Amino acid sequence: MAKNESKKPKKMKRKEYEKELAKLEVELVKLQGWIKEKGVKVAVIFEGRDSAGKGGVIKRITRRLSPRVVRVVATPTPTEKQKTQWLFQRDIPHLPSGGEMVLFDRSWYNRAGVERVMGFCTDAEYQEFMSTVNGLELALTRTGTLLIKYLNGYHGRDSGGTISAANQRSAPSLEAQPHGFDCTIEMGRLFQSPRCHVDAHQLGPCALVRRRCECETTCSIERHLASSQSCRPQGPDTRTHQTAPSPEGRGL
Repeated sequence: MAKNESKKPKKMKRKEYEKELAKLEVELVKLQGWIKEKGVKVAVIFEGRDSAGKGGVIKRITRRLSPRVVRVVATPTPTEKQKTQWLFQRDIPHLPSGGEMVLFDRSWYNRAGVERVMGFCTDAEYQEFMSTVNGLELALTRTGTLLIKYLNGYHGRDSGGTISAANQRSAPSLEAQPHGFDCTIEMGRLFQSPRCHVDAHQLGPCALVRRRCECETTCSIERHLASSQSCRPQGPDTRTHQTAPSPEGRGL
């Protein structure tokens, strides 16, 4: 009985959702104030297939926030010109300056998800991405950018809450599904790969967001994001040795 309940959690009631959302909006405004006051640079990446609810979550996060502090970047299909450019060249111009938070609705991880599964990139291009992404993200975090990554619509068969840390998990064993599902599996494997988390605390928090009711998912992400003040960016002279998140992750 307990197992069935864990597979089908009770949906959050609307009144409970609105009440929790109101509290979280206050916390997000506090986060915004901290970002602006301290001149922090925050980049938040949302990945997942088209129906994973990324856009809805982003809309709720920015509902009470100032567009002068918080920006949204929705990465469109690359143009013919962009296809000739270095992959990361599309997103780098949108990275935050001091006192800004940028929410990316898709990012360079498209190369490891949609592009790879749908055959829009070659094996050589994929391998080039894998050999480059760590260096880029380490450079961002070492120069003071707080980088947070969410994979929405995760279907992993592991225990835990709606959100859990991705670092150092083993790749999920999942059956082949239509392309949209394949992309989530591929992204999950990448987010959990030791190759992508050589030094977890330097690459920034990376969370798997399980597909549960929309209300619970939204609240879980907002709660997780609001708590990111504790994840101080590690500059070149201020980095400290921290313990990486538990291999088992922690449900929120």
